[in-house]
Amino acid sequence: MKTIPTYITIIVIAALLAGCETTSSVPQVSDDGLVRIKSKRAEVVYVQPGASLDGYDKIMLAEPQISFRKNWKSDWNMDNPMRRVDDRYMIEAVATGQRLLLEEFERTLTKKGFTIVDQPGTGVLTVKPAIIDLDIFAPDVNNTAGMWGQTYANGSGRATLFLELFDSSSNQLLVRVMDTKDNENDGYTWRVQRNRATNIADARSAFASWGTDLANGLIQAQGVTFADLPVAGDN
Repeated sequence: MKTIPTYITIIVIAALLAGCETTSSVPQVSDDGLVRIKSKRAEVVYVQPGASLDGYDKIMLAEPQISFRKNWKSDWNMDNPMRRVDDRYMIEAVATGQRLLLEEFERTLTKKGFTIVDQPGTGVLTVKPAIIDLDIFAPDVNNTAGMWGQTYANGSGRATLFLELFDSSSNQLLVRVMDTKDNENDGYTWRVQRNRATNIADARSAFASWGTDLANGLIQAQGVTFADLPVAGDN
């Protein structure tokens, strides 16, 4: 999926928490005790009251979880009986997505000065990413697009990143953020040709955008304590 303007911007911490607005004295609290922050830059941001992301300079990336939109396979097969997808394709797509996400997160975080580690410890932040509601607009089922006819679509797809940040030593959940990318049309007034290569390129671009936003947010979060931030109300 391509880097595009998002419905929910994932500038994870101080960057997205700056400029928050309080709409009520009653906070929205999740079942696990996180307080929702209402921001002009993000719709869904929950933080652990009193916690901080100060001092984390190492990242431990958990294996991403990826799931398709409900009924994605049956909807596609109904509309495209000659180019049906099967469970094998979905398993391969998930594995490819997991690999690409880890590669782009590692690349962007390392570029911003963070060290990627595989063990918990002091100064290590565990990042658990998940992609949910994945909707690929034009899957290249057998990597044959262009051989038996061209495939066109109004973009590559849409998906939501569900991201949680934990202290690696205590496993305390610190932040939860959601972000949706949707590049349908994406500035084009006509459909564009799609194939496996373009789908992979757009996925890399989206994952790189998320990874960069995460890295920038962590950098800007230094010295910020969540207890000092205003909370969002029910309205």
